[in-house]
Formats: sequence, structure tokens, C-alpha cells
Amino acid sequence: FGMMMIVALVGAHTCGEDAEAECPQDVSLLQKVEYSTFVEDAEGAVKLSYTKVMQTQVREEAQHEVMDYSGDCTVVRTKGDESIDTMRLAKNNLGDNLKLACAIYTYNGNRRQLAETYHTWGKSCSHFLAYSDEEWLIPNSSGVKTIPLRQGLATYEDIWQSVQLIWTDLANKLATHTLDFDYVTFSGDDALFIVPNLRAYLAGLPPLTKDNVLQTGHEFEPTAFEIIGGIDESVVNSGFPWVGGAGYVVNREAIAARLLSKCDPELRQRRASEEDWLTSECLFAAGVFPRDTRDDEGNPRFCPRGPGQSCNESPDVSPSKDAVLFHYLEGQRRQTVVDRLYGCRSSDRQPVRTA
Repeated sequence: FGMMMIVALVGAHTCGEDAEAECPQDVSLLQKVEYSTFVEDAEGAVKLSYTKVMQTQVREEAQHEVMDYSGDCTVVRTKGDESIDTMRLAKNNLGDNLKLACAIYTYNGNRRQLAETYHTWGKSCSHFLAYSDEEWLIPNSSGVKTIPLRQGLATYEDIWQSVQLIWTDLANKLATHTLDFDYVTFSGDDALFIVPNLRAYLAGLPPLTKDNVLQTGHEFEPTAFEIIGGIDESVVNSGFPWVGGAGYVVNREAIAARLLSKCDPELRQRRASEEDWLTSECLFAAGVFPRDTRDDEGNPRFCPRGPGQSCNESPDVSPSKDAVLFHYLEGQRRQTVVDRLYGCRSSDRQPVRTA
């Protein structure tokens, strides 16, 4: 699928909107979202789920629009540098008492990216849990080893099955008191969480109510469960705005209740990469509504691309100055973002624009 060149998007819609005649009356919300989105390739029309199209579009844009960053605090060379320099870092004491676990899905071929993930932000988590298909000691860590939960499930299409196993493992650890947390992040090994900002944001969250829940057109009833992340504007008004898999957060109560294990068995058995979409569907079916995570200016705190790139399907959507997540970052680019974000903050090292 990754090799397919998308030539045109035709007939893209969800049943139940403009196509009642084509839609069975008893289809689930998931089926409505997935029902009839098509792309064309060289061999003709191919039916794909809407989320696959969206994920591929974001991934291809991120790969083709590579943003460079400068580690020199005295210059601003790119939009990426400018974006980083406008960000704020939360004060050190905000969210310090919050117990934050960080769950990563990875595999043996991404050892370098995983080590980068740990050293650039993962070591700031209360607990760093890297789920792989092998047990491997992360170099220069304090004895942190990967958890070989993905043995036999290490391909891209196995991510949804892997995430379900991760939920079960986390719930088991909570039940046996071998792990404790208030929130847990989920992401791959190419994400960059800004942990001080994430801690402060989570620590300051008010209870979820009908006033701060993301409006879906469905009646909201308070629960103890939360999934917190970014939602692309293209699906905000779809009736099913799934939380994007660039990186998101789930609260302890949802994990302890084992909500994914209570999902529709047909969905649970699927072999698919779009774990964000399927997780959102399962939680939404359980009455879990996403929170509106945009800041007061409407800018995303969870950005599915790198600094300097648009955080939404629309062009030039800037991240919040209090952003908590960027995506598709690895290698020197991720390290440079971290160095600039955390290292260019003193009053005598303020960046200045140069030609």
C-alpha cells in the first residue's frame, strides 16, 4: 500500500450523509466512516478506508516536505526554527507530581529510533515502556529494556493487535500493583512529546463536561474515562472525529477498565495499522468522548507533523505555543529540535534572524 501513488480521490464520502440510498440501515458507526472511500491507482479504482487515505496523505507529505532545523541559537534559518522559538516551556514544577507512563510500539529494526526516543524525551516519563518483538537493553539507559510483547506481531499491519496487547499488559500491571500512573501516552518511535508541557497540560485539565468536550453531534454523558489527543479539522464535524495516532494520551481509569477488551469482537480481530481509528471507535462506542485539546486561540497542542509544518490538513496551521507533541521526527532532526527547544532559552542566547 505504501508504494501506491494516489492519483485522484473520487467519491469520497461516508454513508449516512449524502448517500443514504447506498448505506444499509444497520451499519455501525465504524462502517459508516469506512464505507465508500476510493482512490485510483494505475490499475484502476481501489477501495480504501478514509482513515487509510488520510494516514497515507499525512505520511507522504511529511516525507516530501522535510523541514530542516538549526541548532545554532543565534540564527533563524527556517520556518521550523521560527516555530520552535515561539514555543513556551512549562515551569519545571507544573505537573511534577503527575505519574506519566509512556508506551511506545517499536520493533527490532528500529533500535536507533527507540534509543533516540528514550534519550530525547522518554527518560522524562515516570515510566518508559517500549514494546518490541525482542528484549533489548537501551544503551546508556538506567537498565531500561524493551518488552518483547510484539513477537510475531512486528509488522506495520500488526499495530492494532499490538496496541490491544499493550492495553492488556498495562491493565495487568495496574491490577498487580507493579505499575502505577495517572496517564499513559501511546505513540510510535518517531514522535516527540514535549514532556514538561504535557505534564502541565494534563495536571491542569478540568473535568470533562459538555462545555469542553469536542462537539460530535452526539449527546455527551460524563464518564471516568478519557482519550486525549489531536483531531484533524477534516473530521471534527464527521460525527466520528478519531484521535490521531501521531501520539495520544489515555487516563488510568480507561486502561484499568480494560475498555479495548470489551470492544466489538469483529473489530478486535482485525489486522490493521490504523490503531488510532480503531481505538477511537472502541472507546467512542463505550461512551468515551474526546476532549477539545486546542488552545484558546484554536491552535493544536498535538501536531501530527514537525515544527514549521502545518498541524492540520489546511495549510499553515501553526501549533500551539504550548504544544505537547510533534511527529515524524527522528535522527539528527529530532535531536536538533530538542537542542533548540530546550537549549536556546537563556536571555543571552535569544535567536536573531539572519539572511
